[in-house]
Amino acid sequence: LYSAVSDQLELLHGKKISVERLRGECGSHIEANTELFMSFITNPDTGDACTPEYFHSYCTEIKETAAWGGEAELVALSQIYKLPIVIYQSEAPALFIGDGDKSEKTESLKLS
Repeated sequence: LYSAVSDQLELLHGKKISVERLRGECGSHIEANTELFMSFITNPDTGDACTPEYFHSYCTEIKETAAWGGEAELVALSQIYKLPIVIYQSEAPALFIGDGDKSEKTESLKLS
């Protein structure tokens, strides 16, 4: 996910941003916006709603490991860079995330 976003940012918008920087910004953004993201993250071992402690460890994992990213991370990256993201899937309709910066016409990041 982070490598694909990095590639699209450079290809479509001329922004060369490392995977490590994307991960750091993403984890920090999610952690800074607890009220927005916490309800979308569950404990993978139990399926229960996440606790504040688990949420903090989840954000740290984003920043410090090669953990996979999902919809929450895509929403965060869309918000950080003010760009819409479109995910193309082989057997499902495209998934659109974020609105981007409505004050200017921006090209969506395209992932599959």
